[in-house]
Amino acid sequence: MSSAIAYTTAWQTFMAMNPPKTTHNDLCVRRHSSGHHFIGKSDRLLRAEDAICARIRTSAPSVPMGGKLRAKVTWCFPTNGAHMDGEPMDEVPDLDNLAKTFFDCLKRCRVIEDDALIVEEHLTKVWSDPCGIFVRIERIDVGGGQ
Repeated sequence: MSSAIAYTTAWQTFMAMNPPKTTHNDLCVRRHSSGHHFIGKSDRLLRAEDAICARIRTSAPSVPMGGKLRAKVTWCFPTNGAHMDGEPMDEVPDLDNLAKTFFDCLKRCRVIEDDALIVEEHLTKVWSDPCGIFVRIERIDVGGGQ
């Protein structure tokens, strides 16, 4: 009888939403209950993460994914009639900042055991109708122990 965890090998979803533009760069000085100050997430960032997590939780796997992981994420921002559908978005927020915030949410929602396990990324941001966030996470060490 094996005690190995039965990991999900892939998970994907499209979360229909207006993707938050607030990223992990939105930090502020906070006060701990002890009175000490520290750098922490702003209320705006916490609300953005909560909005993302609310969508993630509707389809999250029952067991967090472990092992070496590949992530493909596309942020689809609304065209608002000013951009062509599918046109690459070259405005803020920065792609790497979006990724950090989103991967933190995947860990918080227990889709993945740890964002340090993501060893390969394909990140895109585009103008799109419908707007939302497409994500696919897959194990890349399944079966071969690579």
